[in-house]
Amino acid sequence: CCEDEEARTGCCEDEDDKGDVDLSGHGTASAAILTGDASLEDCYRGVTDAAILSYRVYPYDHRNPDEPELDGFATACALQAAAGLGIRIVLVETQAWASDPDQETEAIAEEARSAYRTGCVVIAPTGNTTNVVASPALMSEVIGVGAWDLAFRNAYSGGGRGWVDQRPKPDLLAPTNIRTASNRSRSDLLPFSGTSGAAPGATGAALLLRNWIATWGVDEPGSVHSWMLASARPHSTGGFDVGEGAGWLDLAGGGWSW
Repeated sequence: CCEDEEARTGCCEDEDDKGDVDLSGHGTASAAILTGDASLEDCYRGVTDAAILSYRVYPYDHRNPDEPELDGFATACALQAAAGLGIRIVLVETQAWASDPDQETEAIAEEARSAYRTGCVVIAPTGNTTNVVASPALMSEVIGVGAWDLAFRNAYSGGGRGWVDQRPKPDLLAPTNIRTASNRSRSDLLPFSGTSGAAPGATGAALLLRNWIATWGVDEPGSVHSWMLASARPHSTGGFDVGEGAGWLDLAGGGWSW
């Protein structure tokens, strides 16, 4: 924890510190999709039974308690810490925009690239602003996840998409608008939508895929990235669509996603 009064890590104890409380429910829903148990019936189980190490990068702000702002510096530090611990699958469940200099988008992007080079599979939502791709999803080393809306059975029209350095984003689509755990109570379920709702499912699939590939003695992120894209279903348009990337997530070898 930095004592520098200008540091923006949001971790120092003060009157506004809320500890590890999930004020928005965003982290709770993400964790439940990734690794929720069957206490609320099997249909609400997570994609995996993995353990999660969570870093809080949306510090509490008493001036705007319902919509905390991303701490870009803390996000970059969290990526660096995860890579240093040897974590192999990293979900960056944030949306940083180049238009906001306080969000440290370049630092986040560079740390995502460094994490990939140390062996991490890095996954992030492309964002919920049409025709703009958020950081770090815009990086070639990051699997940028778009959304397939389960309620409307189509690609989420508000998701970030477009060409980044002549590369299309998102890389693929995963299901969103999923009814899952919330921060209201231990039994209260709410829909989790947008590309943030899609990214945890893709992350769980990447973890299962990485574990399977590792049985062959292969443990590097490029293989997971390639398999994820190669396993995608055909596009709803019948051909390439920049809004859908490689298509809908669908694990090969008898796996399933929804």
